[in-house]
Amino acid sequence: MVLNPRYGRFGRRVDWLAIVMYSLMNGVLETFAFLFAYDLGRHLDVESLFGWHNKNDELIGFLIGFSIYYVYAGLIHIVVWMRMVFPQHVLHESALPFHTHCLPFLTLQSIAWLVLYEATNDVFFICLCHCITDMGHAWTCAMPYTTWNANGAFLLRE
Repeated sequence: MVLNPRYGRFGRRVDWLAIVMYSLMNGVLETFAFLFAYDLGRHLDVESLFGWHNKNDELIGFLIGFSIYYVYAGLIHIVVWMRMVFPQHVLHESALPFHTHCLPFLTLQSIAWLVLYEATNDVFFICLCHCITDMGHAWTCAMPYTTWNANGAFLLRE
């Protein structure tokens, strides 16, 4: 069954234990780190930093928080996940590039999660949303079990 013609399993079998463990650990830990980055920017005292005072302080705080979150999330995924963790999963070179295929969806998803976080202040619901998203991706590409090697880098066990 192919849900997305861009991704494939490259012969890997689905390992539900690996998928569930990856989804839970990544969904919770990454969400806490992302929300910390968001809160850091969200609660910057813009007035004392830049001398700005605006009637739209809430919106400005949200945009600064989102910007810091977005840069942090992007760097983590570019530097760590895409280079060292994710197995080969893009089927062919003619597939749509990441920035046109995935990035718009991930951006809207991030905005939705941050709006929910602002509205509810419920970290665990956002963690649940992240876990469900991770489970879908891990299942689609048959994420293998990962371990750390002696140098502190991930080893994929396929």
